[in-house]
Amino acid sequence: MFFRKKKNKQGIPGCGLYKNLKSGHCFLESRVFDPETGGNFTWGTLREITELEMQKEGLSIILKDLEAYHDRNADGRSEIEKMSQKEYSTFLKKHDSVGISVCDEQQLRLSPIKMDSRGFGAGKQEDQILIDLNCSHEEFYDALMEAFKTCGTFH
Repeated sequence: MFFRKKKNKQGIPGCGLYKNLKSGHCFLESRVFDPETGGNFTWGTLREITELEMQKEGLSIILKDLEAYHDRNADGRSEIEKMSQKEYSTFLKKHDSVGISVCDEQQLRLSPIKMDSRGFGAGKQEDQILIDLNCSHEEFYDALMEAFKTCGTFH
């Protein structure tokens, strides 16, 4: 599959999707592997995606972003990293978040993110949704909306 084409590349392709709690519009957060730290980090600018675009083209948009993962350079700061702590906190309060990553050659993993009282996000394994790469846009969108229903805060 697309993420196996790049020989000797490290990291697991992933991205983040933030859904505005009022409008339903999403922001796609691209990610990049940083060889110095061995982790994934935010990359580039946030891409706004309308709810209608997500319904009709969401899977294609996500797959295109994941396909570009190994071609990115870890230099520079992302739009998220340029936000002040207050701006980022305000952004998080207005959006739910789902992490999307390549699970294997046939599936994507949707990981709903829950925030703790300190503002740190994490996903629970039991909340994760696996979806086949060959699913329809409608099936992907339905699974994504199911994942967003699980977002929120830890109690």
